[in-house]
Amino acid sequence: MKKLCTLLFLLCSVFTYAQENTELKTFKKRGVFLDINVGFAERIGELSGEDYLDKQYSKSLKSGFSYDVSLYFRLIEDKNSFIGFKHNAFKKRIVVDDAYVYAPNGQEGYGDYSNNITIAFYGISYLYCKETANRDEFNFDLSLGYIHYKDKAVILRDYKITGASFGAYTSGSYHFRISDGFSVGPRVGLLLGTLRSAEIDGPNGFHENIKLDGDSKESLSRIDLSIGARIKF
Repeated sequence: MKKLCTLLFLLCSVFTYAQENTELKTFKKRGVFLDINVGFAERIGELSGEDYLDKQYSKSLKSGFSYDVSLYFRLIEDKNSFIGFKHNAFKKRIVVDDAYVYAPNGQEGYGDYSNNITIAFYGISYLYCKETANRDEFNFDLSLGYIHYKDKAVILRDYKITGASFGAYTSGSYHFRISDGFSVGPRVGLLLGTLRSAEIDGPNGFHENIKLDGDSKESLSRIDLSIGARIKF
């Protein structure tokens, strides 16, 4: 009887160890998430320079295309928590032919007017991922980092307008499980940031540093509505 009990104990120990080892391998195998999101974005807040643009043009600058790429690594202490890196961007290009405009270097007259804007966010991100009963996933992430603003503009001549700001990005999403390592779903994101200064480079060596105070500060904040895919490693 004693030998039988000892044998059963050994078998239980081996089974428990094997099960824990299998779970650990699965845990490590799915410890890295790559999230990719694409969709529509709408800037919120007032844009600077509205004395040079009519309301219709200014409004059209607020909506555009956005994408988001994030890489997360699981925190060992908490299977629901991940830390990683996020790159998020907004892009908008608009062109008006034969407009009467005032250029930064003092020129004015009829000519081409266009904006080609990129607002890029780079940050360190925390992700909380909670698996549901049917193995779908509810996600929340929060990122802090750097926002870079760039506008390749044409205002009679070519100009480049650049600026930078501290920013924060947060989003919530729901992923439907397609397979063990792949899921897709909708996401809502929010970027917060404000541009307080900018540099303008133009033709014939033109360069100007401008400080945006009061009503001239430009909001970089926006809302993203996107569809995302998650690949697990």
